Amino acid sequence: QAKADANNIAKVAPKAGDTFGAAGATYEVSVDKNDVKDAAREAVTVTGDNKAITVDVQPNATNHTTNYQVNFNG
Repeated sequence: QAKADANNIAKVAPKAGDTFGAAGATYEVSVDKNDVKDAAREAVTVTGDNKAITVDVQPNATNHTTNYQVNFNG
């Protein structure tokens, strides 16, 4: 059985016709591509300590992406 917490993006289910926990049951494990993209987005941190360079963050929830536009203000 898949671990049920917010950090687990894998899904586990018995194969069609099998019963969860039954002897001889076959399980299918899947990971949704959008869940992977969302996890990657969470892993990115953009910081700066120089006012000459700024970053505009533009998340796109529909496509599960984030665009980072870097601007030089000097």
